[in-house]
Parts: sequence; C-alpha cells; structure tokens
Amino acid sequence: MIYMFYETDNTIRRIYLDGRDFPAGYHDSKNGYSIGKREVKELVITIKKLESNVITGLGITMSKNA
Repeated sequence: MIYMFYETDNTIRRIYLDGRDFPAGYHDSKNGYSIGKREVKELVITIKKLESNVITGLGITMSKNA
C-alpha cells in the first residue's frame, strides 16, 4: 500500500497494491478509491468513485456553469 499525505486539510490517499478490485457500495468521495499495479517499469494507478463536482483536494467544487 502507498500512503499519500497531503498537508492541506490533513487528507490521506491510500493506493492499494494487493490485487484487490474496487469494492461494491463504496461511496463517492473527494479522493475516490485508488488501486495501483505495476506494468513493466511503471506504476499505474486507477481511481474511481470520485465526487463528480470536486476539482481540488480541498473539496472546492466546480461551478454549475462549467
């Protein structure tokens, strides 16, 4: 597992590397749910369940006019 600690708002992102799939019933959040895997010499991270209107880690939302 990789932990990313953000100084702003004391937010933590967890990137799971154990081969798990995305859980059923996980709620949308400003960081979403992250799964990583190694492909050759790169770490590929897939993020799902992001809140659709959040554009920053602080939770600042996108304008309805965007």
